[in-house]
Amino acid sequence: MGNREGCFRAYSNESEDHIDKKYLVWKKLKKAGYKIYCEARFKNNIRPDLLVFKGGYWKIIEILKTETDEELAEKIKKYPDIEIIGVKTYKDIKELEL
Repeated sequence: MGNREGCFRAYSNESEDHIDKKYLVWKKLKKAGYKIYCEARFKNNIRPDLLVFKGGYWKIIEILKTETDEELAEKIKKYPDIEIIGVKTYKDIKELEL
């Protein structure tokens, strides 16, 4: 797994809305004491938006905007056996509880 813990990472091919939502989730979870890896790369080159760890558990958070349900389902098949949480709206971010 690549990337350093706690760093925020965004790419030029991401929409501004996607980056904003990813940052808000990153900031909220960082303040709550989670270890966060943004765009961490797994050995199979798949990169979740956020990989978070706290209390002995890993979770993946995907910001959902441009991906279809079918694309997300295919992406999920490539992830390790970790709970995946989709975030689509700003309301989802506000209500996010891990």
